[in-house]
Amino acid sequence: MESDIIKALREVGKAIQADERYNTLLEKRKAADEDQRVKAIQEQMADLQIKHDEEAMKSNPNQVLMEECQKQYQDLFEKAYQIDTMVDYMDASEAVDGMMNEVMQYIYLFMRGEDPETCKPTPEIIQEMQSQMMGM
Repeated sequence: MESDIIKALREVGKAIQADERYNTLLEKRKAADEDQRVKAIQEQMADLQIKHDEEAMKSNPNQVLMEECQKQYQDLFEKAYQIDTMVDYMDASEAVDGMMNEVMQYIYLFMRGEDPETCKPTPEIIQEMQSQMMGM
C-alpha cells in the first residue's frame, strides 16, 4: 500500500506532465532528435569520445591526440548548440529545470517545518538551500 506522500507525489507528477513547459520540452527534444544536422554531430562526438577513451586506456597514452580529441569534441559541442533545434531544446530544458528547482525549494521549505499552505521561497532561503546542497 502506498503512503500518502507517494500518492501526493503521483499527483505532482501528473501536474508536471500536464505543464506547458514539460510538453514543450518533449516537443523540442523530438525535433532535435529528428534533426539530421544534430544526429551527424552526435555521431562525430561519439566517435571522438571512443577515440579519446581508447587512447586513455593505453599504458602510454598520446596526450597530444587526447587533447586534440577534446578540442574537436568541444568544437562540435559548440557547433551543435548553434543549431536552431538544439537552441530551442536547451531553452525548453532550462524552463523545466526552473520548474524543478521551484518544486525542490518548496520541498526544502516543507522539510524545515514551514506551513505548506503559506510558505514561499525567498532569496535567502534559496541561498541557504544551495549552501546546504553544496556542502553535501
